[in-house]
Amino acid sequence: MNKNQKIFRWVFIIFTVLMAILAIQMGMNTTAPWNKKKAAIERAKQDSLKQ
Repeated sequence: MNKNQKIFRWVFIIFTVLMAILAIQMGMNTTAPWNKKKAAIERAKQDSLKQ
């Protein structure tokens, strides 16, 4: 394997890992469409407990 192939392989691995981390982070901070009503109810409960 020559130097260019090694560089390409490392760049590909790093890019793939970064995209996976980004996808996981976005998934954790996003509400699924089928859970939006449930999330709104939970938010309303938390707001009423704060007051």
